[in-house]
Amino acid sequence: MEDLRTAADSDGVSMNGCIVQAVAEKIAALWAHGPLRTLSEAEQSAYLQSRAAQARPSQMAAILAKAGTTGAVRPGDELPEDWLGETSDRGTVAPGA
Repeated sequence: MEDLRTAADSDGVSMNGCIVQAVAEKIAALWAHGPLRTLSEAEQSAYLQSRAAQARPSQMAAILAKAGTTGAVRPGDELPEDWLGETSDRGTVAPGA
């Protein structure tokens, strides 16, 4: 957990932001160099679903249980006042979208 905090701090992002970035980079690598590169959209979906089926939620819950529990928001992780953005006929739109 401390390694994650250190990596997030060095990138200037929250720990959650660091995790999201790592997942996005992994999927990008799978598309660029891995098994997703040559698969159709349906095959890509099936591949990712098969990988998701291997997940162990109890292990993830144990990892998340180790995370800070103070409820305090770290500086830089605050939500802007207009974080819900504007509404449209399709629902809420993120700011700048």
